[in-house]
Amino acid sequence: MNSYIYTEKFSDKNEVSLLDVFIAADEMELMKICQQVKKRLIGTKSAWKFPRDFITICKHDTFADLQR
Repeated sequence: MNSYIYTEKFSDKNEVSLLDVFIAADEMELMKICQQVKKRLIGTKSAWKFPRDFITICKHDTFADLQR
């Protein structure tokens, strides 16, 4: 996320879960990051770490779009 602050480009090439980034961005109200990560999570099923990610999504009302 540090590079996003300077470049407004998000890279998910490290070992951090995209869902963890989405949760952090949501908590800090970084809507641009939330939107980018949500698009990647919806479009890239391989980015999911089942069942952990699905359980986390079900616990948060904010992530209703991802439950579908």
